Order: sequence, then structure tokens, then C-alpha cells
Amino acid sequence: MNAKEIRPLTRRLYECLRLDEWPSRATCLDFGIETEKHLGALQWAVRVEGVSIEALDEACGNGEKLTALVSRKNPYRGVSFRTPWDSLFAANGDPEAE
Repeated sequence: MNAKEIRPLTRRLYECLRLDEWPSRATCLDFGIETEKHLGALQWAVRVEGVSIEALDEACGNGEKLTALVSRKNPYRGVSFRTPWDSLFAANGDPEAE
């Protein structure tokens, strides 16, 4: 994915994770950030493990993909992500939601 194709919301989240800032409500919804543990898990993934902005963008709106970004070494490894998009796509029979 080309850097120009990255969603603005993802760019802002990536910046928030690097700068230790809390993201906007819209960003929290799309990335399943419900608690400080969710934010910490993504922050660790980006800052320590080098998860790319492209990988973060690819996982936007997909709780399963977001959860997969959290490695076994991540101190927040028990957290799982859910987004409003997960149930919407599953309800509409989207094959990518499975």
C-alpha cells in the first residue's frame, strides 16, 4: 500500500501512538480502542515492535486483525479488539468478515 493511500484517521492514530496522546472518539471506534489497555497494546505494537502504519491501516475496522497486531511479547497481549464494523460486515454476509 502506498503511503498516499493511508486513511487520515490511521495517520492521526499512528501519530497519537508515537506521541502518547489519546486519539479522537471516531478513531477509537474504528480501531476498537475501548480502554487504556487497548491503547497500550497498539502503542507497544507500534513503538516497540515496529508495526507499520500500513499494517495498522489494513486492520482498521477489523477487530480480529487489530487483535492479531498484539504479539505474545506485548504486555497487553490479553486484550482483544472489537469494532462496530465487525458486526455490521458479519450481518451483511461479507466474506472478509469471517
